[in-house]
Amino acid sequence: MEFFEKSGVNVNNSVSVSGITHSSKDNEILDILKKYGKYKIIEVTDITHPLAKNLVIEFKSSSAMAELKKILPYTHTSESDPNHTYYVTTIENTATTETPPLNYMDEIKQLARRSGQKFEIVLQDLMSQISEHLDTATGGEEIAQRVEPEPPLPGQQGEFKHQIPLRLSEADINPPQIQKMVVEHVLKTEECASLSMPTLKLRSFSGKIPKPPHESDYETWRAHVELLLADVNLPPLHVTRKILESLLSPAADVVKGLKPDALPSLYLRILDSAYSTVQDGEELFAQFLNTLQDPGEKPSSYLQRLLLTLNTVVQRGGVTAADVDKYLLKQFCRGCWDNGIINKLQLEQKKERPPPFSELLYLLRTEEDRQSTKEGLMKKHIGSKQRATLLSQGACPYSHSNDPDTISLTQLKKQMDMLQKQMATLLAQTNQKSKNTYGKEYNTLGKTQNTNSRPRPGFCYKCGEDGHIVSNCNKPPNPALVQQKKAKLAQKQAQWDQNNKQKLLN
Repeated sequence: MEFFEKSGVNVNNSVSVSGITHSSKDNEILDILKKYGKYKIIEVTDITHPLAKNLVIEFKSSSAMAELKKILPYTHTSESDPNHTYYVTTIENTATTETPPLNYMDEIKQLARRSGQKFEIVLQDLMSQISEHLDTATGGEEIAQRVEPEPPLPGQQGEFKHQIPLRLSEADINPPQIQKMVVEHVLKTEECASLSMPTLKLRSFSGKIPKPPHESDYETWRAHVELLLADVNLPPLHVTRKILESLLSPAADVVKGLKPDALPSLYLRILDSAYSTVQDGEELFAQFLNTLQDPGEKPSSYLQRLLLTLNTVVQRGGVTAADVDKYLLKQFCRGCWDNGIINKLQLEQKKERPPPFSELLYLLRTEEDRQSTKEGLMKKHIGSKQRATLLSQGACPYSHSNDPDTISLTQLKKQMDMLQKQMATLLAQTNQKSKNTYGKEYNTLGKTQNTNSRPRPGFCYKCGEDGHIVSNCNKPPNPALVQQKKAKLAQKQAQWDQNNKQKLLN
């Protein structure tokens, strides 16, 4: 209640929303509350407050709150995640009656930190002071405690006629051995808790372009932060410290104005405004539909690239999480150029009931490995056959029936003479052909050069502008400009034909 009084929050017009994930999923419950009237969102900066992890909504008008109270408490199940629910209730009773439990152990730790002494020494001194305080309160006298005797057994009624008073001292009630065991137990518990806490460290993020190789991009870095926020065992202040440790300049300069004890959601909100994708979900979905397989890219790699793009579309609200598998398979069949693997796995027939991403990726990688293994065996087998054929064709035909070692020098000379005669005949035929064609080429050279210089269209037949063709045109059609360019081209060609008519006849 003290926090709301300092912040000036009207508790009577406010509600508390639990189950907040600090993601786009929360827009569902916010849109429902928006139907009742205008409101503002209050961040509970006090981490010890019972509503620190909740979202506080304050309506501007009391009529909106009165209308909303008719359905409170209200439970909403997320449409994108049926396993996640939101709970909306008033904070009148919560803010006034619930108080955070006192954590004496944290106070002792802070006392030890301020004094500069070890925690176990401060705890032992505190236990000694408690014992002295008890001795002083009792005036040094022994504490009497009456112990009721057990009921007598049958036949022994006379032995238990009187109750026996038993006096116990402070040392008997709170002996030093028990105090020692309590201190050791507390210290061991604290030590085990510190050892069981995993060392969580976020990858560094600076926001530089291009991205340094040792850093992660913003979407990946933000996903890791959301994983920390989902851990209920981590306090918000611990997550804030991890965020500050991972940020580098210039990203660290963006949040430099925030207080160190600010909530992680406030840090993420400012960083989202600086580094998150600003494109609308529909625009991102249009880009996803134009994502096609690159040359040399494996189908499995193309599928993973599609998933990364589609995840961004889901975050911006372009597609629901339930339709991810359907759009992923549909775009893969549309943009993958390997029809063989699509037909082999019968992916077209699976569009009505698409498999999950993990199963589809495993099928693609298995088929790719099978094809690569088969191609390797085929190259190895056909390559050996081709080498054998070339060796057999390169052998001398005269040595098939005779041993090469027994060929005489006379036979080799005859073979050389035959080869020389064949070469001379081929050279003579080549020279004769070159003489016959040289004159024709010389005569037609001028005509060819003249015909090649005839004016040609150098503009786009869609928009009418120069420098590109229709297949590479992304501009709107301009029929008037195209007709004007065609008319000018026809005039130039007619004038060129008239000037070169006599040359073409010669």
